[in-house]
Amino acid sequence: MLSRTLGTLGKYLIVFAVVVAAANLFAYNGWQARERERLNLLSKRDAYLAAPETYGIVFFGDSRTFCAFHPDLLEAPLGARGYNLSFWANWLPTQFAYIEDIAPHIPPGTVFVWSLGHVNFTEGKIRPVYPIGWPRLFTMISLGFEFADLRENLFAYTPVLWTFGYRDRIMEEIDTRLGRPLVSPRVETSASLDDGVARQIDDLVARHGGAGGVADTETYRDGTNLASVALYKTNGAYLRVETNPEYYRALQRETAITVRAEQAGKGGQEFQADPRYWALFQKALDVLQRNGVRVVLNEIEEAPHHYPSPQARDAARSFMRDVVQAEAERRGIPYVRADFDRLKDADYFDYNHLNSVGVAKYTDMIAPLLKPYVNAAD
Repeated sequence: MLSRTLGTLGKYLIVFAVVVAAANLFAYNGWQARERERLNLLSKRDAYLAAPETYGIVFFGDSRTFCAFHPDLLEAPLGARGYNLSFWANWLPTQFAYIEDIAPHIPPGTVFVWSLGHVNFTEGKIRPVYPIGWPRLFTMISLGFEFADLRENLFAYTPVLWTFGYRDRIMEEIDTRLGRPLVSPRVETSASLDDGVARQIDDLVARHGGAGGVADTETYRDGTNLASVALYKTNGAYLRVETNPEYYRALQRETAITVRAEQAGKGGQEFQADPRYWALFQKALDVLQRNGVRVVLNEIEEAPHHYPSPQARDAARSFMRDVVQAEAERRGIPYVRADFDRLKDADYFDYNHLNSVGVAKYTDMIAPLLKPYVNAAD
């Protein structure tokens, strides 16, 4: 009797597993179909690898690089066509996987500008923005990461486990929709705009799209008022144009108060890198150098208000220059930094992402620093 019961139970479990796997596979395929139509790390990788010889310089990093580096603005001063390979929440674990995947295909002479700041060496949630992949699991575990750290990313790119990887996001979305069933979303796509806003966007695209081309747009509102417009460029860059600057300055003032309160009493403590993230950084450099990639490391910072004190900013800078720059110099890798003291909060639309005003200033600062390395690659 017991063996028959266990056998029946086993059959039900198998059927249940098959149903769950099929549901996950269906959801995954739908998600993949949508993702292929969007600008993201996967679509950027595929676009770049389709014709890597087209580009003399590529810009890589997290969302700060996504917003700051505009190949269409840099092409004339650098004399090289570029592509932006960066995206939101692309932290060192996914950057390492990305570098391993593309480094063997980067043509000789291409300049690979990798932008990093001190926050890249702090622990953070590993988002499913690019597949780390099961084959890298042992490497990540050996560096000190736990399976729980990697689970969301691994499951999100495994078809039969997809919903388990996106469980937290799915629940967040459900809670949001249940909590605000009658409220219009704050972020809108071009398909849902009235004629007046659509004309504003057309004007901004004409003024800021330029040679980069615009693949898509999003609008951000303060209630019913248009606050800013985001342009997703076909060269991989993201440009945020503020139409109500004071709205963003007010948000920054609120953020500054929160940051100072959270860091009160900590002073300018010496910054220490998470050992796992430092090890990933070194391994990524190993991969790039082993493949003969011409790397230039670029130091980037947060908006001024996001440092709780001048001492905290000095500590972050000291780490980047005493540790990261020293590692670059040890390897013979060029290291550059723009003068971030010339950038103000008004040059950012939040705590570390440059707006269109800041992009113009940063482009003028960074181009002369990169130009010698582009010339050397000719």
